[in-house]
Amino acid sequence: LGSGRANLAWLVLDRPAEAHAQLALAERALGGGFHLPHASVITAATHLDLYGGDAARAARRLDEAWPAFERLGLLRLQQPRIELAMLRARTLLAAPRGDAPLRTAEEIADALVREGVPWATGLGHLVRASAAAWAGEDTRALAALVAAEAELVACEMLGFVHIARLYAGLLEGGAGGAARAAEAREGLIEKGAFS
Repeated sequence: LGSGRANLAWLVLDRPAEAHAQLALAERALGGGFHLPHASVITAATHLDLYGGDAARAARRLDEAWPAFERLGLLRLQQPRIELAMLRARTLLAAPRGDAPLRTAEEIADALVREGVPWATGLGHLVRASAAAWAGEDTRALAALVAAEAELVACEMLGFVHIARLYAGLLEGGAGGAARAAEAREGLIEKGAFS
């Protein structure tokens, strides 16, 4: 319970030391082989790498584990496939060096949209917006954020809705964009994402 998605709770609360401690407990409880608990430990460790600003380590950790995820069958199940794809995109976009990570992130975005479920489509558009923003394509990034917002509102993923609105407002600029970004930031504060 101290690994996987549950470990994110301490990061949202800005308590990385607790997240590390819980992950260490989970790692000590692992048995041999590679099973679902091992995958949960790897995802939690990758989140911690990203939180700590070590995108290269996060990407390396995930790349090394990917064949084991495939052997375990996680990529045949929609929810873990989507979550792992999103995590992989986040590692690529945390500090892209050159065009290759952006192209791979765009491929992940396309795959997420093809999943055919609104929450994955919304996340795919967020990934697409991030890749476009890194490439300096603000118009395309803004269009992707607007598309993401529509999908994420439909499936009530309100934290991500606020993120899409925040960055759309920043890209729009001007008084209207600033107001939209400020309102989104307030929504994130209400959800506990910012202090």
